[in-house]
Amino acid sequence: MKFRIVSLPPFKAASSGVDKNFDFSAEGILGKFDAYFSDIKPLPRDDFMPRDFLFFDPVEQGMV
Repeated sequence: MKFRIVSLPPFKAASSGVDKNFDFSAEGILGKFDAYFSDIKPLPRDDFMPRDFLFFDPVEQGMV
């Protein structure tokens, strides 16, 4: 497996918090966060990919 290490400049981050229901609907935690985050248009210097990092939190048993 190959890995690439990238140094990121300082940045601000936001989190949806834990969603134990895995709800991407417009009313769900993840759906609301997606709508909010999709409206943000970063400056070119802040536009690195991927912009979002969805992961499963095994301690909280939900998506973050």
